Amino acid sequence: MDWIKQLDWYNLVGIYDVLLDIRQEKQLSHSNIQIPILKNPVLFQELFPADSIPMRDRYCALRWKVILLLKEKGVINDYVLVQIGGHRWNNNVQVDVDHEKFDQFFKKIETEYKHREKTREQDEEKSLDFWDYFHPKIIEISKSRYESGHYADAVEAVFKEINNLIKEVVKKKTGQEYDGADLMNKAFSLTSPIIILDDLDTETGKNIQKGYMQMFAGAMIGIRNPKAHHNLKIDYKRAIHFLFFASLLLFKLDERK
Repeated sequence: MDWIKQLDWYNLVGIYDVLLDIRQEKQLSHSNIQIPILKNPVLFQELFPADSIPMRDRYCALRWKVILLLKEKGVINDYVLVQIGGHRWNNNVQVDVDHEKFDQFFKKIETEYKHREKTREQDEEKSLDFWDYFHPKIIEISKSRYESGHYADAVEAVFKEINNLIKEVVKKKTGQEYDGADLMNKAFSLTSPIIILDDLDTETGKNIQKGYMQMFAGAMIGIRNPKAHHNLKIDYKRAIHFLFFASLLLFKLDERK
């Protein structure tokens, strides 16, 4: 089936999308296999990146074309539109399949999809700039310092920023100013937290809260303070390690409840 390899990504994913629905229904019923024209939720974001009337039309038109293609290629024996009511896309399609032919075709499409997906991920990873992995605050505060060779300054600046961000939240809530490890212990306290990072009604959530509290506090004691109090020098590799750690803390802070 050379034509499968010639499909562009959008149409390959569209076919795989419909085949997954048929396979799921086929496992439940061998004689009454129905799939919706408008699937909710849509499995593949590239087929339905935003919910709008034109996007629904485009997505449903693709799924309908896939049904016609599957009939043309002999993957399904026949199809019938099942009227449910409302808009034309709010209907189902009942398909009659030869199970052996379907399974063989599904395997070929799935193999091609997984191969291309892996290749796309590798290409995307290669095209990523080093800084694309970092939190925006790292780019804003540390990138120019790092690229100028001021590695320790790049690290110190971002950990000072983390301290200041949390200080503002705590001061707004309590009217009091804390700093460094004391600030982090106050902000992420298990007993009376000001910043909540996870569900504190669960043991896992409490462990996450405590763990990050200790990481934030440790960052102030072990990274920010030594650099601020002494003219310490670090190389570019150690700076990268510290910046990734700072990025992790900033992303986690963004996820606060």
